[in-house]
Amino acid sequence: MKDWTNVAKKVNEVVSKGLVCGLGTQEPGKMCVEAAVCYAMGLEHSDQPSCVDEEVRQFKIYLNDLDWSSNMARAKGLKKVAIAQLGSVQCKSSFVDIFNKKLMNSQAFKDLKKLAIKSQQEILDKYKNKLKNKMLGQEDVSEMSFDLENDNVVSAIKGLQDNSYMSYEYFITEYIDSVKMSKSQIDTFLTKMADIGLAALKEMKSPGCKYLHLAK
Repeated sequence: MKDWTNVAKKVNEVVSKGLVCGLGTQEPGKMCVEAAVCYAMGLEHSDQPSCVDEEVRQFKIYLNDLDWSSNMARAKGLKKVAIAQLGSVQCKSSFVDIFNKKLMNSQAFKDLKKLAIKSQQEILDKYKNKLKNKMLGQEDVSEMSFDLENDNVVSAIKGLQDNSYMSYEYFITEYIDSVKMSKSQIDTFLTKMADIGLAALKEMKSPGCKYLHLAK
């Protein structure tokens, strides 16, 4: 089995300089998380490190490019999972399947489910008076049904439950859009998402997880 010690140390060193939104340029403090891994491995500047599973890579890029409060906050939130992903290309399990299952057991999922119930009730309340006065016509019924079925919050919940394509992205984005959070609270939420990713990598037995003690 490959020894990732030196690469993990380098990833820790480079990420500690900060991470930017987007690919960036090949200079510590001016790269995204996957470009930082390429840099640590001595590869050309890109966001496609050869040692990382594709589902993991896409997850990391998505999380990297969200609206963190600062480059240093982004680096702090993603450092452990950046190291844990090393060698994940050899893993047999689906990262997305494991991540989605863990996400559905999280407090964030419970919180958004509550918001979904509230959102559905608000839609029903729009038609409450017409329904009470028996003035709800066929057009209103169709409109109400459409609104209920296309509620963004509900769609985010259903997408994750159905394990549909890019469902975790839809869920995380909708959570940020629906839950009122300060910049620091968004950082905390995104770090929790990274930690769920870390737990998924541990379950996959990604080789990089052996080197998490190097994250400082």
